[in-house]
Amino acid sequence: MPIEIKNKLRADPFEDTSQLRASEDNDGRSSRAQLIKYVAEVQARQHRTSVFSLFIVKNKARLIRWDRIGAIVSKPFFYIRDTPSVEKDGCTNLLNYVYKIASASAQDQGYDPTAIRLSEDDPLLLKLMKCGIIGAGAMSDGHRT
Repeated sequence: MPIEIKNKLRADPFEDTSQLRASEDNDGRSSRAQLIKYVAEVQARQHRTSVFSLFIVKNKARLIRWDRIGAIVSKPFFYIRDTPSVEKDGCTNLLNYVYKIASASAQDQGYDPTAIRLSEDDPLLLKLMKCGIIGAGAMSDGHRT
């Protein structure tokens, strides 16, 4: 799960007015581009239907679920405040989210359940290696499809 942390409030990639919208601030646009790049890298290297990410700016956090069409973005929430009970509750919510994503099934984490791993003696894999599309060490290097 990509996690991005910034310490400037204007680096928030989204603005919450009457509706959530993309930030027009240069720092916000830069942060959004950075998040998109991270998610695109994950999706380019893994068989995913969706990717979850976390954006933290100062004492606020946003949860984001990305797929190939777009993103669902939470409202920002304070995970740290001066009031101890609120700080605990906000921090607990953030930690619960991270824990639930980490302990979820692969499919619930966004991995594509229709992607299957080829066995080392699969005729398709052998054909791909023979044609030079993938290297002979692909299975042992972790490059599995």
